[in-house]
Amino acid sequence: MSFIDEKNKRPDNMEHSAKIESVIRRYADMIYRIAYQHTGSPTDAEDILQEVKSYACHEKSTASG
Repeated sequence: MSFIDEKNKRPDNMEHSAKIESVIRRYADMIYRIAYQHTGSPTDAEDILQEVKSYACHEKSTASG
């Protein structure tokens, strides 16, 4: 039994993953700053940033599946 999802090894899915990761890296600071402005808490802002990253990864996996 293989735990490797063969379709995720396709170049188009790998390219899509790279694009999503690039967007997350590009906007992470901005997302954090906005979250901090709204919450006033560095810890809550970091939690929100992690939620956004998690959401983007989830969307990536459902879009390619």
